[in-house]
Amino acid sequence: MKYKSPGIKQFIDELSYREMSERKAMTEKSIIDAVKGKRFFGFVEVDIQVPSSLRSDYSEFPPIFKNASISRNDLSPLMLQFAIDNNLYNQPQKSLIGSMFANKILLTTDLLQWYMDHGLEVTKVYQVVQFKAAACFRKFGETICNTRREGDSDQSKKILAETAKLTGNVVYGTTITDKEKFCDTKYTCSKYEATNLVNNTRFRSIEELDDDVFEVQLAKSRINLNTPIVVGFYHISNSQT
Repeated sequence: MKYKSPGIKQFIDELSYREMSERKAMTEKSIIDAVKGKRFFGFVEVDIQVPSSLRSDYSEFPPIFKNASISRNDLSPLMLQFAIDNNLYNQPQKSLIGSMFANKILLTTDLLQWYMDHGLEVTKVYQVVQFKAAACFRKFGETICNTRREGDSDQSKKILAETAKLTGNVVYGTTITDKEKFCDTKYTCSKYEATNLVNNTRFRSIEELDDDVFEVQLAKSRINLNTPIVVGFYHISNSQT
């Protein structure tokens, strides 16, 4: 179809072009320079850290947010006492933390540029993904904002403003939905049927709700991964700048 339809071929060719696409090979330095110069838009997987000379400046609020496995050995004396008093972190658990460094973290080029502008240093680049920068949701965003402003100035439109707020939040939240965690939930009053479900290769969990009443969760047999997670990821990443 691409070659039979001139319009489709032109559309694909325009999407395929990127400012740095003519470069067949790029060094780490050329990638970093392109990000700093705003000639590269997309994602970069890097090792990054706050240099030792700046760590005192960021001591109250480490700038790099990442998920990490945290145990009581990682806590400050104050937080350790809090954990003991509240029976927390008896076992290491994954938490979102602020840190002075991150390894193999995927960052948007906007956030990476902000980090470098504020003194952080990139020690290694693993891979890059380039996109064509465009305000493709400008009209949608302006509609949401304008409707909410009208609701603030005119109480008769308050319900429209609340609906617009909900719509904006739902659209963002939907784009970062992890469909791989979806399950099929089945209910049965038969121990025999519950046993068969437990023996199913897709079995995930079972809970007895009442005498001989079971709730069984099975992994999906088929998942259509069609959610544009890149949109939500970029939104939440750039909210840190």
